[in-house]
Amino acid sequence: MKQFILANFLPYQLSILASGISRDFSKEYILRFSLSNAEWRIIAHLSQETETISIREIYQKVDLEKSKVSRAVSKLAKRKLLSKKVNLSDKRLVDLKLTKAGREILDEMTEIAMDFEARFLQKIENPGSFKNTINALLKN
Repeated sequence: MKQFILANFLPYQLSILASGISRDFSKEYILRFSLSNAEWRIIAHLSQETETISIREIYQKVDLEKSKVSRAVSKLAKRKLLSKKVNLSDKRLVDLKLTKAGREILDEMTEIAMDFEARFLQKIENPGSFKNTINALLKN
């Protein structure tokens, strides 16, 4: 029987690495902006959209459960970081868009995110190759 060592199993290592990176980065946006992981992902995703987008589209793209996205959207709307409007063509949907205050936080968060990524990549021997490999794996 072959010996299986979980700590040496690549999918497990990647999961642990991703969790650690996410946890370290979350300290940045929690302390600076009092945002949860879901709230940060929603703001970041909305920043990529030129038009309004529904909650359904968000939870499908940010890899979070619908209930977490809905709660985070409510909190962000309460803080006036995004606007919520009923979709005119489908009344069951709510359209979301960043507000001016949301875009201002995003501008600050972008700098923090880029600095965080740069510090992380300094630990990598060949960061360009690493990022290319990650991007190729994510496409599959």
